[in-house]
Amino acid sequence: MYTNFGHSTNDKEIKDVERFITNILDKNFKLNDDSDNDTKLNENYTIDNVHELQTQGKEFYKKGKFDNALNVLEQSLIILNKLDKKDPKLFIELNVDISLCYYKIKKFDICMDTCNTILSMDSGNFKATNMLSDVLMERNQLIKAKQACSNYLKDPKNQNRKSNETDIIMKKRNDIKALIKQQKSAKKSPPKPDETKQDNNETPIIDGPEIEPVD
Repeated sequence: MYTNFGHSTNDKEIKDVERFITNILDKNFKLNDDSDNDTKLNENYTIDNVHELQTQGKEFYKKGKFDNALNVLEQSLIILNKLDKKDPKLFIELNVDISLCYYKIKKFDICMDTCNTILSMDSGNFKATNMLSDVLMERNQLIKAKQACSNYLKDPKNQNRKSNETDIIMKKRNDIKALIKQQKSAKKSPPKPDETKQDNNETPIIDGPEIEPVD
């Protein structure tokens, strides 16, 4: 059985998720000790198993159980990748769901990697672009964030297209451009003289340690 429950810390939740996955997969998958895992997986798992797991992963996500959602969604992706018949659209959908989970649990490096995987296949993917640009802005990587937005807007399916999603990305790109311009101006401007600087003849005032307020 292909399982990995490293994202959840609650023993009961781990068992519940494991039981759920096992129940779905055991409908199609019976494995003897001497069986070839990959061969059996290809022969017995179906696309319906993937959809079932994806649906449950989304339910966990809606309830705010992001670790559980991640466990189930990653399991569905493993199965999808093992099937003989590939489904690129479903592969992208699952990776979007997975990247959302990583974003929620603040594993931003993995979230960025997953978004980049999605965008390498679909440069006009709204959710991946939105998440990636948000993370890059948080890290003050404004040039990369602007480029992510530009790539989205250049995608053929988004050009000359009026939609809320396109408007959001366009506004974000304009906001990022304004921030970049602001940062460049700040670097060029000479530092302002300190208006509070004391006369050389005055005794300097030394700030003491900050004191926490008493409850």
